[in-house]
Amino acid sequence: GILSELENVTKYLKESIVPREDPTYSLATANENLLSLSGGINQLHEESSRFLQNAQQLNAMTQEARNKSQELTGFIDTVHTTIKVLAEVAMSLNETLGLDLPLSNAASLSLQDDISALLDA
Repeated sequence: GILSELENVTKYLKESIVPREDPTYSLATANENLLSLSGGINQLHEESSRFLQNAQQLNAMTQEARNKSQELTGFIDTVHTTIKVLAEVAMSLNETLGLDLPLSNAASLSLQDDISALLDA
């Protein structure tokens, strides 16, 4: 990737700085290697900036999903509590009125358990 390219250019730059018989060749080679290194650093900076921007977008979307999940959990808890209260009130009314309704206490409890299991799933 980019880092290995930068590493190679840096190596060539070091080699081109070592004194040689032809100083103009060494300067030209060093200049080319410096330009290449500079371009590679700019490219690395651009890619890391894009990566950071994408990471920030992902973080924002993750936070939004987390908040929505918490809202949904609260709503489900409220519905679950409401169902339990309604079942208790219905059983209390049945006992108070002394009515023989077709739904027995066992059936009512079973229904309440089924609804609770569905909400917990």
